[in-house]
Amino acid sequence: MGLFSKKKQDLSIPANRQVNMNPSGKKLEWMDAVNLWEIDYYQLHKQHGWKLIPSGEKNSNNRFEPYLWNVDGVGVLATFDRYTGIVTEEIVLKK
Repeated sequence: MGLFSKKKQDLSIPANRQVNMNPSGKKLEWMDAVNLWEIDYYQLHKQHGWKLIPSGEKNSNNRFEPYLWNVDGVGVLATFDRYTGIVTEEIVLKK
């Protein structure tokens, strides 16, 4: 099937895509956004076997720093829009 999944909901296969973590479209309060990014999104991808690549020192002032994932040798950079709840994932490294 390759790197790009035609099924957008199949999170086991990396692809350049957007994942809507806020399907209700409600305005996110700060703590709601933190929970979506640090708990819901993170756990969802860990369940699919994605491994977080450490990025050195984490800036404690920014809870919404991008995640860099390793998915079977493919690097995927995930950025989070804390106002909408949309995560943008893009392939950045291939081995």
